[in-house]
Amino acid sequence: PCIGEEARYGLNGIHCEPVLLGGTGAEGLRLVATDGSRLAFGELAVETQGQDWVGGRLGLVPPALADHILALAAAEPAARVVLALSGRWIAAEAEGGAWRVCGPAMDGEFPDYRQILDAMKFACVVRVPRKALSDALRRATAISREVAIEAREDEILISATDTEAGELRETVAAAVDRPDNLPRGLRIAYLADCLRVVEADEVTVSLGKSLDPVLVRGRGAELDGEWVVMPLRLG
Repeated sequence: PCIGEEARYGLNGIHCEPVLLGGTGAEGLRLVATDGSRLAFGELAVETQGQDWVGGRLGLVPPALADHILALAAAEPAARVVLALSGRWIAAEAEGGAWRVCGPAMDGEFPDYRQILDAMKFACVVRVPRKALSDALRRATAISREVAIEAREDEILISATDTEAGELRETVAAAVDRPDNLPRGLRIAYLADCLRVVEADEVTVSLGKSLDPVLVRGRGAELDGEWVVMPLRLG
């Protein structure tokens, strides 16, 4: 179904949702963002003050405000950040008062991302070294902005083709559960953006059918984050 104008506006914001973290039951904050072609989400533990934590939404953070908060927090890396989220207003400050910023939350409704996640089914799961995959994608950009990824026995095949630039075919060693040798088209930049912010040495790439969304997870001692990347139709 088509997304209404109000929902399209909500696509620009970062959805904040109170959750209980799996495994520990500790209070956490889930952040979700999408641009319509990819979706990113992550969770972090928080200490809260107020009423029952779970339930409802805490607001849509405008990207410019989020960037401002991140820049201020990076300048004071030792200080914890205190957030106040009311649904209509968002305030943040460094513990100790080194900086403070406040702004309105965005209007509009964020899309129901759970529908996307619940509908995803995977034919095979690939565990691959993050740096090796990132380097292979970087080399593929010399040929094309798009790649085909194929899960094989003990490796993935990355191929890129352009009528003028030629062809690249490169394999990356990987642990592949249920290899199917089915090529899936992806935009290189979308996948590379995921790998750029992962701190873990290994990522998990879960693949469905050729035109199903791809799920990327960064896993180290803790979950780095998860990304859903929409596929491309191969020519």
